[in-house]
Amino acid sequence: CAFLGSVVTSEAHRGQGLARHTLATAEARAKESGALLAFLWADDAEVYAGMGWRPAGTEFDFRIDDNQRTFLPDAEGVRPATAEDAAAIHALYCAHDQRVERTLEEQRCLLEVPGMTTLVRESEGCVTAYGCVGRGADLQGVLHEWGGDPVEFLHVLAGHLDLRDDEGLDEDLVLMVPSGATGLLEYLSLTRCPGARGVLGLAKILCLDGAADLLRSCLPDFIDVCVEGATVRLQRGGKRISLDEESLLDLLLPAAGEGRVQRKVERRLGVPFTGLPLAPFVWGLDSI
Repeated sequence: CAFLGSVVTSEAHRGQGLARHTLATAEARAKESGALLAFLWADDAEVYAGMGWRPAGTEFDFRIDDNQRTFLPDAEGVRPATAEDAAAIHALYCAHDQRVERTLEEQRCLLEVPGMTTLVRESEGCVTAYGCVGRGADLQGVLHEWGGDPVEFLHVLAGHLDLRDDEGLDEDLVLMVPSGATGLLEYLSLTRCPGARGVLGLAKILCLDGAADLLRSCLPDFIDVCVEGATVRLQRGGKRISLDEESLLDLLLPAAGEGRVQRKVERRLGVPFTGLPLAPFVWGLDSI
């Protein structure tokens, strides 16, 4: 999966197709590099819709307010991270199943990103959890990366709330959570934390053959998957259905978990797809 970002056209040169040309070139290079899919994040999704980009994937965002603070433990053992904590933070980061491959030296550099506040919890001389708030203009007030056992992390979350109170910040803290963090999601659900299942970003299929292979790996062996022109055909015995690229993307990565296409395909073929949808969430790339 390729990630495209930081694309902008100077106001004096807009309307000439420069962004479209740049994006098409980036897509071609990503495909040549072996990417099956691409993601990007845009302020105006309509600009990219005409170029084949569609909302896809799921992201959970929770607003941690004063009411939620009453359910959290004390910030015991929580302190600002130091350079000496880099190795421990890196080890906690690497415990995530889905992540960017990050070296220890890269971890050290990332902890020095301007505008980011990292807190850790230390217990019996060991760092057991961490959490990062702020990184770039779009992630101010957002806890976008964290690690450690969920119970340990709750102390860090409390520490960030206390720090915001000390700094006189009134806005709620936004916590990003991947679908795979079931323990934390269960806790937030039980405490009725206000949150939303949102869209991960805009995505596009770059290689139809590769996407068909990816789909084939997610389905039972008795379902035949093949590419026919600009569509992918799924067949089980005499039952078949064809999907264009947009429907295929909706099947693999439904926006905000909406499973309309999956339900349609399951009904047509008469079999549930337990391997779908996919749930991409890459820790370390702004935790998206």
